[in-house]
Amino acid sequence: MGKLPKYLASAAELTPGTGLNTAVTLLISLCFGLFAFTCLLGFISFSEICANRISRKTAFINVVRGLDLVVVCFGMLTSIVGMDLGALWDLSDFANILIAYCNIPLLYLGFRYVKKAQEHYESGLETPFTSEVVGIPVTVWDEKAEIRGDGMKDAEDNPKEIQD
Repeated sequence: MGKLPKYLASAAELTPGTGLNTAVTLLISLCFGLFAFTCLLGFISFSEICANRISRKTAFINVVRGLDLVVVCFGMLTSIVGMDLGALWDLSDFANILIAYCNIPLLYLGFRYVKKAQEHYESGLETPFTSEVVGIPVTVWDEKAEIRGDGMKDAEDNPKEIQD
C-alpha cells in the first residue's frame, strides 16, 4: 500500500461512523491534490523569477521553462509507474541541509546590519536610510535616499499631489 492510501485508511479509521469516512477521504485527497498543484505552480514561478534575474535572454528563459516541463513530466511519470525515488528524495534533503548550513552563518553575520536598520526605522527620525546608518558602503541605498530626498521636497511643496 502506498503512502497516500495508507494515510487515507488511517484517517478513515479516525472518523466517527461510516457516513463521514467517504467525505473525509475525499476532503483529504482534495487537500493533497491542491497542495501538490500549488507547490508545482510555486516552484515553476520561482524558477521563472530566478531565470529572469540571471538573464533576460529569451533563449535562456525558454531553456529554463523546458527544464521545468521535463522535471514535471518526470515526476508525473514516476508517480504513474510507481517508481520509488527514495534516493532522489534523500539527495534533495541533503542539498537542502547543505544550503541551510551555508545560510546560518550568513544570517549571523548579517543580523547586526538588520538590527541597525531596524533601530533606524523605529527611531522615527526623518533622516534617510543610507550606507552611513548601517556602516557598510552600499551605493543603491545612497542613490535611493537622494531620489527620495528630492521627492520629499516636492511633496512638502505640493501635498495634494501625494494624496492623489
